Amino acid sequence: MCPVGPGGYQRWRVDAAAVVLPGARVLTAGFAPYIGSDLGDKEAFLNNDYNRLIPGAPTRNVHWVATESKLRGSELDGYSMAHGASWGPLIQVPVAATAVAIRFNKAGIGNLDLSVNDVCGIFSGRLDRWEYLSSGAGTNGPLTVVYPQGPSGTTELFTRFLNAKCSEPAGPFAVTRFFANAYPASVPQTAKSAQGSPQIMEVLNATPGSVTFIGSSHASSTLAGLEDGSKVARVGG
Repeated sequence: MCPVGPGGYQRWRVDAAAVVLPGARVLTAGFAPYIGSDLGDKEAFLNNDYNRLIPGAPTRNVHWVATESKLRGSELDGYSMAHGASWGPLIQVPVAATAVAIRFNKAGIGNLDLSVNDVCGIFSGRLDRWEYLSSGAGTNGPLTVVYPQGPSGTTELFTRFLNAKCSEPAGPFAVTRFFANAYPASVPQTAKSAQGSPQIMEVLNATPGSVTFIGSSHASSTLAGLEDGSKVARVGG
């Protein structure tokens, strides 16, 4: 996004899962260090509210953000009405592709290959036991969904997939940043939520039989880890 207003600064928003910023030789004085945040990125940008990224921090301009969640028409209209005259127009530019991983914690599985129907059933709550999966690898027991508690760009990406691919009894999944609002029948009864990707991984690791969707960089820090079928599921692979 790029508004150029009377204040003389530019604001940018870039759609991406993660961006490695250039070094100090490129960034001019006044640019804050890179902040990794699952929450409040769009809100911080649209309202130039640095405290949405770091509560209680000194005021700074939010010049640009990188996120998986594109701006909706209502968000663009709201920005134009509230701030367009002062801050100028904005742009959003798709710059990268990213992946959402299905991470799980279930002993005894060496290679989990889920069908699309499995994924739809898990996250709608229709399939709430491991033995109900087409590729449960011979395991059984309760299956617990772990999901982001608040707004998440990864949730928007994942619910786009669910909306496009699933035909569940209660109706289609909504495309949303809030997973709790994604399915008409609400989240599965036994589901657990956590605030932010590190906390989601903590809950997953502490809950045998659990499954979550998460950005690939949080699912594993290495490519080899993402290919570990005992922790990261393939879908239709």
